Amino acid sequence: MAVICGATWGVLPATASGEEETEGFAVVELFTSEGCSSCPPADRLLAELDQKAEKQDLPVFVLGMHVDYWNSLGWPDRFSSKEVTARQQRYAKWMERKGVYTPQMIVNGSTHFVGSDAKAAERAINAALEQSSDVTLNAEVDKTSDDTGRLEGMVDGAEQEIEVIVVQLRDTASSKVTSGENSGRTLTHVNIVEKFWARPVDEQGRFTLDLADRGNHEYVVFAQQKADGRIVAAISLNSK
Repeated sequence: MAVICGATWGVLPATASGEEETEGFAVVELFTSEGCSSCPPADRLLAELDQKAEKQDLPVFVLGMHVDYWNSLGWPDRFSSKEVTARQQRYAKWMERKGVYTPQMIVNGSTHFVGSDAKAAERAINAALEQSSDVTLNAEVDKTSDDTGRLEGMVDGAEQEIEVIVVQLRDTASSKVTSGENSGRTLTHVNIVEKFWARPVDEQGRFTLDLADRGNHEYVVFAQQKADGRIVAAISLNSK
């Protein structure tokens, strides 16, 4: 678990000598689509959150989740997948919602709001960074050949049944949209979710994932409770 100083998202306060540090993290999932005219402001907000987290060295992991249910309405989003849509639908069941929408932002699997609402994002991230956890998560990528590898890790301290989600990211990309609601616009995205996998843990909390393309990828790995979707630990790593 990463450690941060203070609990303020906007500006980190100075701390007195000996003051206890607060453990916390925030996994920020934005469900978005290039075919949705309401989504570009949310995409920009996600980029701002990513920049702020990097500048302040905070454990805030932002994920651009592109759904596919807009693809038949004028513009096919090349980053979208049915797996992302299924994940958002799973959240709807966890949160007892009747349907899904874009842009939707979800923090640590438990707080959701309209994805362009900067104040709601600040409140949710602040709360997440202030929330300590007894769950620890470790993972690393081992090379098995020139092209493949294996991600191995362990979760300790979980009180409920969990699964580990491994997310492969693309740092940034842009699209020139020529049809649909965003026709004529150039859209830029950060931390695009290219692939993700759900892995079970064994009785000792261990999990593995064989990587067909070890490459040089960035990953976010997090432990998520199967009963309610709450994320209880998260880390980032790369496959160099």
